[in-house]
Amino acid sequence: MFFDTASRSVFEGEYNDEETVVGRPETERELEDRASIGEAIETLGDEFGWESLSTFGREHARDDENDE
Repeated sequence: MFFDTASRSVFEGEYNDEETVVGRPETERELEDRASIGEAIETLGDEFGWESLSTFGREHARDDENDE
């Protein structure tokens, strides 16, 4: 999964031949107006299991919770 800051959307991604991550448009999840990336990471953790998140994802979900 990766976050596109321009569209404020989360996508499932895969590597192309140039080893660049490319999003699959049918997997787009747009963040709600007031939602943060930390909230999106938390939702993904709940949906797919927290063990599926990277260390970066787990830390940013926690950091976002502490910012409130």
